Amino acid sequence: MGPLELIERLADLPLGGYTIGNLGAGKCESAISHQVCDLPCAELINVEVWGPYVEILQGLTYKAAKVSNVLANIAPWLLLQAPRSIDVILMIDVLEHLDKVAGTLVLSNCIRVASRRVLLWLPIGQCAQGPYDHNPYQEHRSTWELDEFKQLGASNIEYLTAYHRHFNPPVDAAWVTFEVGNET
Repeated sequence: MGPLELIERLADLPLGGYTIGNLGAGKCESAISHQVCDLPCAELINVEVWGPYVEILQGLTYKAAKVSNVLANIAPWLLLQAPRSIDVILMIDVLEHLDKVAGTLVLSNCIRVASRRVLLWLPIGQCAQGPYDHNPYQEHRSTWELDEFKQLGASNIEYLTAYHRHFNPPVDAAWVTFEVGNET
């Protein structure tokens, strides 16, 4: 499995009947986030707080049978979702944009809302970034370490050393998976 392959990390799930929540969707422009457009799921819900990005999301082509692009802050949006109501929740380069308290609460609510899996991709360790693209939400507000995800019950962590080479010095990254509600 390649380090950037999103769909391979979901290959064991019957996506054709699943609802996927893509929280903090951004513009779906990175090597990983763009793959969300190719997920052959029943429903894709892109939740994004920055209005100009939602406009971009609305112009993209998706393989999902149904797509909703929601302009909302993910923390209060998650509170409105019923437990186990979304099969898979993705947060690709999102958690580091929240402060540690808010990020921990958002992750806890993702685990509450997901019925099968929560999948994160994020930098590990210090990764300073200010606002860019005229978007104040792009600022990194927290630093995350592998041990924190282990303590929170992550079922799998794939760690990539010095992966983000566009930062100086290069920054580590990880895929973090939480398997939830695995009753069949």
